[in-house]
Amino acid sequence: MVRHGETAWNKENKLCGWFNAPSSKKGIQEALAADQTLKRKGYQFDTAHTSVLTRVQHTLKVILEEIEQSSLPVEKTLRLRGIVKHLDKLSDEATM
Repeated sequence: MVRHGETAWNKENKLCGWFNAPSSKKGIQEALAADQTLKRKGYQFDTAHTSVLTRVQHTLKVILEEIEQSSLPVEKTLRLRGIVKHLDKLSDEATM
């Protein structure tokens, strides 16, 4: 599972939720790092699943282009909701 990178709102410590905040420069760099890792390890997929949020779809597009699978079928759904953790003083244990 690959999640979207940092958003402009995450950077400001704002809760994004379903708001369609764009990826920040750091978020775009995070997506590029993820696709490089997938490419280096030789991952290939049969289908891709994403939420309806633009930032998540953009991350997926970047990754699929890098691993040369941009023609892969993509399923978009409202059911894929991410865990929001970009709040100060919230540990990984508290998130889980």
